[in-house]
Amino acid sequence: PVGGPTQIPERRYPDNRTPAGAGDPNDEIGFIQVRYKQPGAARSELIQQALANPADDRVSAQPPEAMRWAVAVAAFAQKLRGDPWMNADYGWDAILEQAQGARGDDPYGDRAEFVQLVRAAQTLPERREP
Repeated sequence: PVGGPTQIPERRYPDNRTPAGAGDPNDEIGFIQVRYKQPGAARSELIQQALANPADDRVSAQPPEAMRWAVAVAAFAQKLRGDPWMNADYGWDAILEQAQGARGDDPYGDRAEFVQLVRAAQTLPERREP
């Protein structure tokens, strides 16, 4: 409740001013805390782990290719069904750009075929209801 005690400790990164991909001066790029309780146990256990940036490598703000591809495929499905939760400004061109930017190695042509499906779907009439 407002004004009541909190269970959340002080923020570990209070200012959040480190540029994306730079990590902090101690090479820490994140911190994970997981609290769990075994079935039947009376007390919970806490696991804490700092995530470090190895050596002098910079952290990429770009998701891996496989993740970008999965986002394009999921967006395609949402757009086809007229998903009401999809941002209205995320149109066919954005899906096409996402898919083309994540094609990568395509030995069987599956990803190229998907790009063609997106282009074909652009010509479909707009769906009004999911």
